[in-house]
Amino acid sequence: MPILWEEKVYSKTPTLWQAQKQLGLQYGWSQSLHGDNGLRSMLSLARSDGPITPYEWYEKLGYTMFISNHLHGLVAKKLPDRVKDYCKPHLSAREIEILKLSADGKTAYEIGIILCITERTTNFHIHRVIMKLGVNNKLAAVVAATRACLI
Repeated sequence: MPILWEEKVYSKTPTLWQAQKQLGLQYGWSQSLHGDNGLRSMLSLARSDGPITPYEWYEKLGYTMFISNHLHGLVAKKLPDRVKDYCKPHLSAREIEILKLSADGKTAYEIGIILCITERTTNFHIHRVIMKLGVNNKLAAVVAATRACLI
């Protein structure tokens, strides 16, 4: 979700807000992106005159997302491997173990039996992995972890 620049967003950093205004960066928005390889990026667009209206934001959101994704992919290809490795999220040994079993098609119930933990504990670990990898579900977590060479 993008962040629209307005003074209340900078309530804890008023000096930054003032510096931006002095440079003509008063109106704009920032769009963050979390790639499935663990890399994160942000695209910021700014202008010096006129606030961004909700209609304008809605109208241009698709273009901004397209540009963000495209630039993120181009930059990711140019990064050295050691930087890519540094950006990998840290998964615990238990989270990796559960992901591997999930990749084998095991359900949370079956994983719980295999690891002698409750189904609820299994789902807790799966949820943590989903959050760490910035994905929406268990299948996407397995795919993201595989692409990032975590499992």
